[in-house]
Amino acid sequence: MESKKPKQYSEKKVGEMDGKNVWPGRQEYDEPADFDMNTEFRLLTREMTTAFAFHRMIWDKDGNPLDYIFLEVNKKFEELTGLGSTQLIGKRVREVLPGLEQSWIEIYGEVAKTGKPAEFDNYSRELDRYYEVKAYCPKPGYFAVTFNDITQKRKRTLKLDELKSFYEGILKTVNEGIAVTDQNDVVFFVNTSLGQLTGIDTGQLTGKHVLTGFPDELIGEFLPFYLKAKDSGMPVQYESQGVTPDGRKLILSGWLIPLNKENSYNGMICSVSDITERKKAELKIRESEYRFKALTTSAPNIIFSTNRELRVTYINKTIDNTPAGNVIGMIIYDLTPQNEVPRVKKYIAKLFRTKREVQYEIASKNEFGDYWLDVRAAPIIYGNEIEGLIFILTDITKRKKAEEKLAGSEERFRGLMDKSPVAMNCR
Repeated sequence: MESKKPKQYSEKKVGEMDGKNVWPGRQEYDEPADFDMNTEFRLLTREMTTAFAFHRMIWDKDGNPLDYIFLEVNKKFEELTGLGSTQLIGKRVREVLPGLEQSWIEIYGEVAKTGKPAEFDNYSRELDRYYEVKAYCPKPGYFAVTFNDITQKRKRTLKLDELKSFYEGILKTVNEGIAVTDQNDVVFFVNTSLGQLTGIDTGQLTGKHVLTGFPDELIGEFLPFYLKAKDSGMPVQYESQGVTPDGRKLILSGWLIPLNKENSYNGMICSVSDITERKKAELKIRESEYRFKALTTSAPNIIFSTNRELRVTYINKTIDNTPAGNVIGMIIYDLTPQNEVPRVKKYIAKLFRTKREVQYEIASKNEFGDYWLDVRAAPIIYGNEIEGLIFILTDITKRKKAEEKLAGSEERFRGLMDKSPVAMNCR
């Protein structure tokens, strides 16, 4: 298949390009006689599945690349650029694509001048496409290119880069420390919070190997959890103690989440929270509970404590001699007579609202008969927040029965007085 004979440019016409002079000795015609692009070669390139084009470089008087002329393009080139061979053959690129970036011409000029091949990715604003290009020089002053359209691939990459930047921006601002390692256990991302938490600049944390790059006193207890998550491929929750370079003792907690790619380990996401103050508070609460239990074990009253979710955490005894262990973990409303629950909820709501003690009475029945309890509930406050409640229950059954008997006696006395024929005046 013969290609159309390319358009010829005279020395004068080439020299008039963009008002510049062409470097002397470079004013050859577009396809000189000593470079024979025979029929077989054209047929081969036309049927290639990769885009192909052949060009001659045009230079200015100083030997710098000025423009280039299309000598041959194949079908795939036409398909990927949207430009037909009749638009291109014998034409300068500046004629066809006047807005083409100078970087294309400079790269191709270097190939045509030095003979060194080049491989690169580049964007054409005129065509709004990204190309993966290989350029080589079959003869000084000429260059050929093969390329693929990687626009969709590049756009996906750019989108992924945008998403990566977006999520990294979020991770950098969260209060919890975050670190991410690669498949070799080298830290490649650390957020600001982790640097503040450890007292180590984030730049000093990245690039270090988790297993060997940090002081043992900082992450010694952490490493077994890391290795467990890596070996199992499953998320692991951890709690460990460490000492920072500035001497602070920390208790850290978080999750280790392995990253897997094609069923192979590909790194780890590590979340880190400083729970030192919380642990200190829990220790104080445990110490208080110990003292509380010591004081209440022999008390005549029923005394129990709950957490802020109103689940029983301790009780010294029960009213019906049920084992105390059976009550631990139950919500107080499950221990309250059902007819009294709505009224008790109102008192508990008032306690949480006012952070003050409330008092109420409840009545119920058991196998021994009716009984009454006087209930006093007070908040356990830590850091201005209610962490739990203390309940003191006093059996007031005898008092209530005595009051009922007294009320009955008064009623009978009034009945006798009403029926008496003699007026009586009791003072």
